[in-house]
Amino acid sequence: MIKKMFNGIKLFFTLTAIFFSVITCAVANTAILLVDWDTANGSTYTGGATLGSRTITSVTRGVHANAGGIYVGNWVNMLGSSYDLDSDNDQGLAFATTTSGQNVNVTFSSSVTNPYLFFNWVDNSATTYDFSGMGSGILTVLNSTGSGTAINSGDKVDASGYSNTAGDGFVVQLSGTFTSISFNAQSGTNDTAHISVGVLGYSITTAIGSNGTANVSGLTLSSGTTSKQVVEATDGETLNYSFTPAAGYGLATSSTTTCGGTLTSSYTTPAIKSNCVINASFEVPALSPTTQSVSGTVGSPITATTAYTAANFSGTVSYGVSPALPSGLSLDTSTGVVSGTPSTSLSSTAYTITGTGSGSGTATATVTIAIGAAPALSPTTQSVSGTVGSPI
Repeated sequence: MIKKMFNGIKLFFTLTAIFFSVITCAVANTAILLVDWDTANGSTYTGGATLGSRTITSVTRGVHANAGGIYVGNWVNMLGSSYDLDSDNDQGLAFATTTSGQNVNVTFSSSVTNPYLFFNWVDNSATTYDFSGMGSGILTVLNSTGSGTAINSGDKVDASGYSNTAGDGFVVQLSGTFTSISFNAQSGTNDTAHISVGVLGYSITTAIGSNGTANVSGLTLSSGTTSKQVVEATDGETLNYSFTPAAGYGLATSSTTTCGGTLTSSYTTPAIKSNCVINASFEVPALSPTTQSVSGTVGSPITATTAYTAANFSGTVSYGVSPALPSGLSLDTSTGVVSGTPSTSLSSTAYTITGTGSGSGTATATVTIAIGAAPALSPTTQSVSGTVGSPI
């Protein structure tokens, strides 16, 4: 009896651990790449939508009210922090829900695995979304927002109690690999709802500081903003960034990336294999040391100046000097080092070293040079006379 009780308690704690493990997974942020409908908000969809490398080859949405239109999906606000979504793909396709049942279909040029389906503007009246026509595949309701509920039973989702607003809806996930997603939407009234489709992705959080902007794969990121870009989780996707500082600024050397590699004015991530973060800040370019002094003597090599450390430039830094260095001395244009053997004397003179980034950024430093004349013997001439055999 005691052994049975112990086994029962053991089973209880095992199931409890599994339950909390599932809950933990459910609340963790999930990055999802959504369909890019490639259509202006409020316009009728005619084609051109993509999901990663796939194109949407056909769409069946029914005929009623706004069916076929593309509207702001509000997925980002609707789901909050549960999911990392690309706000630039925050749109949905309106489809009909009818009392007799409306077949809805989205077909892709290549297969999708374990796709996510996003629904909002869900009907006030009870609506059944029947996926049984897709064959095998486990249907799971992952999230519901707004006033209603969505419960899956087998291949169907029964939704009810929603307020038919942008914030009312749910997310389901299909288990399996499909080239076409289809369902029948049967409602108590003829109406419309909105849908988008997504696949598992990785999110790249990009923070742009003040005094600069960025462009990522054709999208402009404004100064002082933080945004999320999402790529499909193929472990082979990359993103191309270019950073543009405001006049007088450069990409700060304190800028960081956890996506791999080094953040430069033109930056391509390595293959993205996990969520990562890019922080780009912009500061005034600077050279260190800011001042140096050199003294020397005609005909003797000077002690070369210290190579500059350049901060907050974009691209490779090259150096110039003004006015021209005295005869015999030269500037290394890649390091800013002054070296050589002077051939003429020079009173203390300040020279301006200018560093210029190939992308952007300019800063100056000063080198003061003084060259003394070569030591002279005195007297400069002497005469000697004497007699053979006698000391002079």
